[in-house]
Amino acid sequence: MIDGARAVDCDLVMPEKSMLSDELVALARDAHMNVATWVVDDPDELRALLRYELFAVGSNRPGVLLEGTLETE
Repeated sequence: MIDGARAVDCDLVMPEKSMLSDELVALARDAHMNVATWVVDDPDELRALLRYELFAVGSNRPGVLLEGTLETE
């Protein structure tokens, strides 16, 4: 994935959430790339993914994520 992004001069990788790992995030950051993911529709799931310090998250329910995340702050 990182090599493919480099080949097209991309500065973002957006693996599906099940593909996220510490190793993938580290490789992307070492390559000076942002990391995003998709599809996250549940606030608890988003909170669990916060550890990756994602650049962006694709969602079918952004309002639900915002409400659920703001409630815990």
